[in-house]
Amino acid sequence: MKITKSTLRKLKKMFGFKEGKIRTTESRLRSQLRRIIRESIDGTAAGPNQGQTFLALTMSAIAADDYRKAANHIMDSFMIDDVFPEDEMALISALSALPTARRSPADIEAVADEWIEEYRAGSKSL
Repeated sequence: MKITKSTLRKLKKMFGFKEGKIRTTESRLRSQLRRIIRESIDGTAAGPNQGQTFLALTMSAIAADDYRKAANHIMDSFMIDDVFPEDEMALISALSALPTARRSPADIEAVADEWIEEYRAGSKSL
């Protein structure tokens, strides 16, 4: 992955580096950007669940019958912060409707893929 000098200049200007609010070097900024991009591509969580994949977190939440937490992990994997309550409830109901025998990673990924397509299309129903 290549981070150009023009990208660094834009980021410095956007985040107030130029005004002296935040001091950092270009190499430090590059390494931070690479780390952030790597985390988002790898699909691993940050914070208290650091290092665990979103799929593993979702599977454990479904095993505990906590469908709201499972839906939050799926939305985190797509980097979605705010959704309409109807969209969140649609995902929760789709996850809770999965029979116990069909709670494999492939089935959960299929539900998540179907939900994100409907969410991006603006439809409220699955």
